Amino acid sequence: VPYLPDGIATASLQPTYRATQVDWSLVIEEPAIEVAQGPAAIIQLAEVTTVVGVDGTARTRVVYTLRNRSLQFLEVELPEGAHLWGMTLNGKAVAVGEAPGPATGRSLRIPVEYVGAASLDLEVTLQYEERDLPLPATWGSETLRAPRVLGTDVVETLWNLHFPEGY
Repeated sequence: VPYLPDGIATASLQPTYRATQVDWSLVIEEPAIEVAQGPAAIIQLAEVTTVVGVDGTARTRVVYTLRNRSLQFLEVELPEGAHLWGMTLNGKAVAVGEAPGPATGRSLRIPVEYVGAASLDLEVTLQYEERDLPLPATWGSETLRAPRVLGTDVVETLWNLHFPEGY
């Protein structure tokens, strides 16, 4: 460009190239993009609250904060000897099916909704009762187990444990 019009700075111009030979060619390639499916769902937080009664009965409430992309059912395996009390999805009761697997009667199949990437997380809550701890004779240690989520990653787990007065 032999001259610049008024108001155009030289820094705003891009370099221009001219072919000096007849046998030249220009090849423009787009970089290959690898498409990754990613996880169907992810549990960002599993908050477990267990209250142990004076009689030794352990009652547990688990709240899963679920980000769902394409999962149809969340599969959860209850601890051995646990009895399910109830299940909710975003505060509404849901019907639960039995998931196929070796833990017959303990594997739950919870229907979940698709919420998409921009929507809010789902809140899946389950409540159950476990075997009795031998209170007040317990001396040493006892083991409580949280439900096991099958096929979905759990990022963080928080467990609150409440015992009767004096323990």
